[in-house]
Amino acid sequence: MTRPFLPLLVLLALAAPAPGQAFTDPDFEFTFTPPGGMRMLPEEERVHFFEITPGVGPEMAPIHARNIPRSDVQPDEAIVHNHIWVDPADMPYRRQIQITLTDGALPFKQPPDFTAQLTRSGLKVDEQQVLEQPPLGPGMIVEGRWRQADGTEMAKMAVCLFDAERYVILQLQCLGADYMIVEPQFRALLDSVDWPRRRGSGAVAGPAAGQAGAPAAGPAAAPQRARPGAPAVAPSEAKAPRGVDEGDWRSLQTLGSLILAAFVLGHLVLER
Repeated sequence: MTRPFLPLLVLLALAAPAPGQAFTDPDFEFTFTPPGGMRMLPEEERVHFFEITPGVGPEMAPIHARNIPRSDVQPDEAIVHNHIWVDPADMPYRRQIQITLTDGALPFKQPPDFTAQLTRSGLKVDEQQVLEQPPLGPGMIVEGRWRQADGTEMAKMAVCLFDAERYVILQLQCLGADYMIVEPQFRALLDSVDWPRRRGSGAVAGPAAGQAGAPAAGPAAAPQRARPGAPAVAPSEAKAPRGVDEGDWRSLQTLGSLILAAFVLGHLVLER
């Protein structure tokens, strides 16, 4: 590495905040550490987030915002949890993290389906990576950029992790101009992920599309026994349930994102 890059590296190191406090969702056995300086939204603020998210709206927002404990449902009933972190108003990066944990199989079988969702929603995909092996895989990472209505360029890293019974979608985004600074923070978050995988035999049963109360936009598709209002595939994209074979993912060189088209358009709905 040449000397001209050293001052830039020093500035990036100084700009990076210390890691935040580790977070665990015990119902999904999922643990990770968000970047420092971010604030986790309580349920009432998550309601506001979903009220202004395309495809959800005020009527369904409270259902999406409430993370029902597994102990409060029947043993065979699926749950969906949403957790959101944002930057405070005085932070320059406009970072936003949304983690959606879902019981059930992946809503799509082939990676091109995810790429199509992204491109139709205006996201320009820059980088794609298949995660074949633990500790983070199986799963995938996709990075891209889009412009908000006011012309502001935003950058996004979308990550999908899955096992035979559950899947997790992480949506990590910030101002496009700050992505060089924020990307190492997002990578550190991924390095901190601790999620014991469950293995099953054969293909995994796919989720049921078009469930009652399912919004057009949602971070994940609802499994067959999901509670009413759990996020599901957009009606225009709904497909018959299909199994997921991990070999299908590993044999492909490129992949897209599990982010649904309308949800991509709902980036950073919380105003600073």
